[in-house]
Amino acid sequence: MDPKADVLIVTVTKGESLAVLSAFEKETGQKAPSVPIRDRAYRDLGMLGGARIFLTRSEMGAIGIGSSLQSVQKGIAALSPSAVIMIGIAFGINEAKQKIGDVLVSRQLMLYDLQRIGTTEGGSARIVPRGDRPHASGRLVSYLQNAELDWDSAQVHFGLVLTGEKLVDNVDFRDQLRHLESEAVGGEMEGAGLYVACQDAKVDWVLVKSICDWADGNKAQDKEARQKLAAENAVSFLLHALKQTPIVTTPKHPERNDPGNSPTQGTQQSQQLGSVSVSGSGNSVIIQQNSNGNTTTSQTPFSAAQSTVSGSPKPTPFSLRKLMEAILRTSGDMDAFCIDHFPDVARRFSGGMARPAREDLLLQIVDADEILAALRLHDPSKVEKHRGLLMFK
Repeated sequence: MDPKADVLIVTVTKGESLAVLSAFEKETGQKAPSVPIRDRAYRDLGMLGGARIFLTRSEMGAIGIGSSLQSVQKGIAALSPSAVIMIGIAFGINEAKQKIGDVLVSRQLMLYDLQRIGTTEGGSARIVPRGDRPHASGRLVSYLQNAELDWDSAQVHFGLVLTGEKLVDNVDFRDQLRHLESEAVGGEMEGAGLYVACQDAKVDWVLVKSICDWADGNKAQDKEARQKLAAENAVSFLLHALKQTPIVTTPKHPERNDPGNSPTQGTQQSQQLGSVSVSGSGNSVIIQQNSNGNTTTSQTPFSAAQSTVSGSPKPTPFSLRKLMEAILRTSGDMDAFCIDHFPDVARRFSGGMARPAREDLLLQIVDADEILAALRLHDPSKVEKHRGLLMFK
């Protein structure tokens, strides 16, 4: 089973990638292992606030083999993230109001490569931009704005970011781009691929980069130190934001939307499955199969105190942990239970995750009464045997 990510981080340069790996190692206390999936390798950055985070590296630019478009498309197909965040370095556009190391967050992108070149009445060239101006995910921008409120390091600029295939290091060309979009806060090269891949897959996206130069012909000046500072600032702000509001996908359980499939419904439900009729009411489930006139009925009783009917008290997390320890004795039992009943949670388990961390993740994502209902389906006799462990609130 391929792992599942809540967040996929995308970098381009080696310096950006090393900054991400270093920051997450300090935060989690673990090195990020390499995880090959299909024809690409990813880094499993671990868990942060209940969210499982992976890293992938793209080639420069939005178009071509290994570009951001292809890298993000393959990352989404492999890991099914709920959010893709591109992080790294960019050029600034206003030396009077910005500094090297300031962080840029894309509210919007402007794809500047698509243009109409015409002629003015005076005979000079007239450039009319025709590229998209897509908006980044409102959810992610909101999370980052919230994180900025208690961020006390590099200044953060939210706004429109220019993106195109050109490595800009000419002040005249930079000013020409600025003339096309006076509200721009900076520019970079990979945002178009990020936007197109995520838009197509209906995945949230945002770009978080930091200023390393002014695209003014002096890119080589203190290049290594500036790029290192910019990469570290962008990563630090993102890490701060992820700790403030973890980006976790809530698993979609069919039983939440279809009461006929739910083991926790208190009202009478009936569903015809081929030749099998399934019905349930209150604290019992009856299964009848008609074959040559024969009927088979099985019933699993539970006490009223254990009922997970809507409105009933829910089991406390502490007592539910004790019940899981009694029923799912080994880590293998725990993994198998989650794979069978909560596969979206199981995909977030990483190889180095201890059992308590796996229980934490399960309890954070899934309602306690759903876990109890799944345990009853998984091994009803053991739940009945150990029901004295349960406490309700």
